[in-house]
Amino acid sequence: MIRTSHDEALFDYYFNSQLATIDTTTGRRTVIGIPAIFATVTPAPDDRFILISRVKRPYSHLIPMDGFPQQVEIWNRRGEKVRAVADIPSREGVTLTGVRTGPREYRWRPDQPATLIWVEALDEGDLKNKVPFRDTLYRTLKNRPFRILLCTMLAYSTATAMVSVLGYYTTVYYVCRGDVALAGQWNSAMGVAGMVFGLAGIPFFGAIAKRKGKREALMAVLVGAIAAFIGDWWFYNPAFPALQLLACGFVAFTGAGFWTI
Repeated sequence: MIRTSHDEALFDYYFNSQLATIDTTTGRRTVIGIPAIFATVTPAPDDRFILISRVKRPYSHLIPMDGFPQQVEIWNRRGEKVRAVADIPSREGVTLTGVRTGPREYRWRPDQPATLIWVEALDEGDLKNKVPFRDTLYRTLKNRPFRILLCTMLAYSTATAMVSVLGYYTTVYYVCRGDVALAGQWNSAMGVAGMVFGLAGIPFFGAIAKRKGKREALMAVLVGAIAAFIGDWWFYNPAFPALQLLACGFVAFTGAGFWTI
């Protein structure tokens, strides 16, 4: 904890840093902006802007660094300030169960080139104040693509849960003819197959998203998931019990892609 002006000078000396980019091929270092005490540094998805939060004076002698005043700004890649986002006051005086007033928890929207979102307390940061809603997340729920993605996630999760439950009983009573011990062995093997296929799905759909975009990657995931669910009709076959590994594997493969995107 900072207690004296000498502590403040030491804090400035040891915590000041300089943003820079390094070309891994040539080793060339390019300075970005001026030195500061950075709390957070986050590049935008399109890599054109940087969201930074700088700790500034006066430093508190009562609370740790994460409660010091901060200046939140958006810089370009040359370190020039494009926009001042917020001037966040010290956390001194805020209750243990409360939060600072004004915008906080800044994030870039991952589905947009450079769109910022945040939350803001409606109760003045104090739980004792009675208000209809504690926090509001600007723009998100008003955004149609987000609502579509949310509904898609709910539909996919529901379908996956149903297939998992029905798949277990299908393995026990249809494929294994009620042999619980044998069914347990197959279910264990299916778990391993799901893990292997799931790990393979991450780079596969990640590559599609990188080359074609997230929309096309999501469509590929959904088409693959539908095909996997339909394929379960044939994969659960008492004559060929090993096909169950594909049933679990393909669902995990598309599931990994869905959550990766």
